[in-house]
Amino acid sequence: EGDEDEIAKYNKCDSAYLIAPLTAMIKARGKSTEQFPAKSEKDIQDLDVLLHAFRHRSARMLLEAAAQINKDVSSGKTFQTAWNDALVLMMRSSRAHAMCILLSNFVSGIEEESNKTLGQAETSVMKEL
Repeated sequence: EGDEDEIAKYNKCDSAYLIAPLTAMIKARGKSTEQFPAKSEKDIQDLDVLLHAFRHRSARMLLEAAAQINKDVSSGKTFQTAWNDALVLMMRSSRAHAMCILLSNFVSGIEEESNKTLGQAETSVMKEL
């Protein structure tokens, strides 16, 4: 129950999307049990599928950085050394998170404007960018 209270604190922040995939990956011991929804090139052009992929990538990279730190500390390195050794992984994870937020904001912006100022043709063009 304590974990759920701590997790609930993240529901209103930009990283809330990480909760479900990280929980699933941790329970599966780092192995993804999820199937990627795209089956063709056309599928990958769908913004929802692309956003799903970016979210999964961000979660996976964050878990890799955490696993590397845990492995290094378990093998006898100090936490500071393990942290420093994982900085490249953390940078990549940070970049993946930023790209995910950028895409998410782009999708949200299209949805908001399609209800206000964009017509159907303009919305379709924006989704194909």
